[in-house]
Amino acid sequence: MGPLTLPLAGLVYLDASGLIYSVERVEPYRSLLEPMWQEAQDGNLAVVSSPVLVVEALVKPLRDGNTEIELQYRELFASNAVRLLDASYQVFEDAARLRA
Repeated sequence: MGPLTLPLAGLVYLDASGLIYSVERVEPYRSLLEPMWQEAQDGNLAVVSSPVLVVEALVKPLRDGNTEIELQYRELFASNAVRLLDASYQVFEDAARLRA
């Protein structure tokens, strides 16, 4: 596994595993993703994802009663550190077709 290669500017799509590894500090992935978060904080990149990310991130902390991690996710979503993209039914159907 090598270093993360980031664009100089623009959007970076983050999937659930990247968010979970970052929030829950799972190494070595958390450290690999740190430059992305720094670039986003500096305003050079925008981190975006699907609204499905909320479901994927919150299930385990809610199920486990881990309010500390749950609150970290909620604060992250409230801060708009990850911009959730509008997604219609058609987007999800297209995604299913691509995946199939």
